[in-house]
Amino acid sequence: MNQPPLDIRISPNKTYGRQGTPVRKITFHHTVASALSAVQRFLNPSSGTSAHFIVTPSKIYCCVDTDDTAWTNGKWASNLESVTIEHEGDWRFGYYNQGVIDQSAILVAWLRSLYPEATPNRHREIVATACPGDLPVELIWNKATEILYPPLPVPVVVPEPVVVPTPAPIPEPIPVPTPVPIVIPEPVVAPPPVEPPPIIVEPIIVLPIALKRSIIVMFIEWLIKFFKKG
Repeated sequence: MNQPPLDIRISPNKTYGRQGTPVRKITFHHTVASALSAVQRFLNPSSGTSAHFIVTPSKIYCCVDTDDTAWTNGKWASNLESVTIEHEGDWRFGYYNQGVIDQSAILVAWLRSLYPEATPNRHREIVATACPGDLPVELIWNKATEILYPPLPVPVVVPEPVVVPTPAPIPEPIPVPTPVPIVIPEPVVAPPPVEPPPIIVEPIIVLPIALKRSIIVMFIEWLIKFFKKG
């Protein structure tokens, strides 16, 4: 994480280095008075006090480098292992300043990226004091966590596109053939049958045999007489 903008006001009240002690704590304080009065006090060599940072609603002052030991906590062992942060204002009696909380969360997130093993503590956990009043340390720590590890965005579920089936083509109407009129032929009237003319059969006269013989004899006799005359 990148270092936030810092207004550098280096205090003479410090010990160079940390005597080989790693940073284990981030200690929370409040200034009670204004941030500028705290800066002036830290820049005064005769005050014998300092802090690494002072947080205001609009800026962060840096008075001691984090590689060095600030004179803040009232116990030397605690100073060696701590990065100390003063918060502008008297955080007692319901005082609240959102700008200070937001600036502090940015600073704490950056310090935690440098010292991931560090844990929070209040000044009153080290010595008998009311400091840092009602400063919401847990809120600042949690906001710093969100800055360090922002929640993953909720994936946007894109619904599957609804495939509208292509309507089946409307078939061309099948032409209905014009019915061929059925011509019923006129009934054929057969001509009346022509009756053939009656066959007239001449009657055959059947003569008796005796008569036939007589006629033959007479015809022969006529012939003989005819030839004799000739």
